[in-house]
Amino acid sequence: MKTKVIIGLICLTAIGSIVFQALFAGSEPSQSIDVHFLNYWANVPLREVTDVKVDNTTLPVKAVAYDDLNTLLGAADQTDTALIIIDALTFLEYHDIFTDYAIYALRPKASYLMVDPKHTSIEHVNDIKGAVLGINGKASDEYVFRTVIDMEGIIGLSLDEIACTNLYDQINLLTDSMINYAVLEAPYDQYVLSRGARKLYTFDHMFDAVLVPKSLDDHQLEQVTSYLNEAVAVSQDDKTEKWLDAYFPTLRDYLSTDYMPFESFERPDPEVINQMITYFYATNRIDTKYALNEIVIEGFK
Repeated sequence: MKTKVIIGLICLTAIGSIVFQALFAGSEPSQSIDVHFLNYWANVPLREVTDVKVDNTTLPVKAVAYDDLNTLLGAADQTDTALIIIDALTFLEYHDIFTDYAIYALRPKASYLMVDPKHTSIEHVNDIKGAVLGINGKASDEYVFRTVIDMEGIIGLSLDEIACTNLYDQINLLTDSMINYAVLEAPYDQYVLSRGARKLYTFDHMFDAVLVPKSLDDHQLEQVTSYLNEAVAVSQDDKTEKWLDAYFPTLRDYLSTDYMPFESFERPDPEVINQMITYFYATNRIDTKYALNEIVIEGFK
């Protein structure tokens, strides 16, 4: 009899443990931090962070870099657990893929409208007849260009667009004057300048977005914050020369070794996000004028 009672208690304990784990599995800390991003210079520090310490626990970081946006979007469509870092405007344009994600932090960046080597004497966008704009998939490419058109008050601009395979295709087409305009970020502007191109406009208020699943709890968001802070610390170390040799040898002769990919992440500014939403809705790039709380998660410090 005593043996049966003991066996019964063991069974009840096992069942209770299974039920407990089923109920609270979603609140357990992450076993790793998975990060997806494009293979750009500014993202080098993200791949250099291999682990993060939070509350005396070390979490491994699994970083995946993609050469083109379409491949990243395809991967993002198959997962709901990864941290994704992409252009903020691209996040809005492809929001149907990222419905389970929200912006947790923004990373400031500069974008430049470059003109090809054969047309460096022009002063205005409409000075090139039958001009061609090379688009690299990022929504910010067209956003920057259309903003220039609005600034110059140009109406009825005749312009062709070419979809570039990736960043390197876009750079090569521009320097070979196969396209006339391209929107590039630092330090690629330095590379094309060395090949005879010229900056026509500079935009300082562009952003990459750190996207996190909306299902993350406070502890998991703390892990993300620790990872981002570590990436900033790595960025500010003197590792530029090593990164150039390892990841972007073609840029080696065009960048100073004290060039830092980025300096900080920051809390999303509601005014900035609303401005992006308004632009995309007004130009029919998105069908819904999203509320801020649909696409932003609070908490980043």
